[in-house]
Amino acid sequence: MPRIEINPAVALTLARGASIPVILILLTRHNATSAAWAAAVFVAGALTDFLDGLAARKLRCVTPFGSFIDPLCDKIFIYSVAFTLSARESLSFAIVTANFARDLAVDALRTRSAIAGEVLPANRWGKVKFTLQVSALGLGFAAVLFPSESTSLVRTANVTLAAALVASVPGLLLLIKAVRKRKEAAIPSVYSPGVQASPAITTGKRRGTQ
Repeated sequence: MPRIEINPAVALTLARGASIPVILILLTRHNATSAAWAAAVFVAGALTDFLDGLAARKLRCVTPFGSFIDPLCDKIFIYSVAFTLSARESLSFAIVTANFARDLAVDALRTRSAIAGEVLPANRWGKVKFTLQVSALGLGFAAVLFPSESTSLVRTANVTLAAALVASVPGLLLLIKAVRKRKEAAIPSVYSPGVQASPAITTGKRRGTQ
């Protein structure tokens, strides 16, 4: 686990996390006013994803903890809201679950790397996926706010969320490739300088040349 370091970028990420219970409480009240407030807080929370990255670059405060907590916070933010909207029939439960399963796989890779003292930062495909997911959830909120248009809004939301799943595949492959490269780099070759071959290997080589 990276050492916890709080800076402006991390503070924005944590603010996004703090908005989650507020959104969920408002969504469960099942009235138009609460839904509108939930949508407003959701938009504000989603904006912090752009702002924390901007702050990290401009202020040069990119840290291992920030790189670890940002994508994790994104997932909690997205899926807590997505499953709540799914319960209100504004998103497909199957598509939400498929996205969630993909991200669980990514979290497993990140956790294994974090235990080993390494951090796999978010890549651009993760940001594309997040943008599509936010758009899908925004359409889900619109379906709650405008019941008369809910059929077309829900359909569009589901298509957008499915597109997010497709867009996430390259990012997953990049992470798997990065993990494999680091594993290969961590295993020294028996013929590398400074690494002595075992007697069995040396004997085998000699026998093969006789």
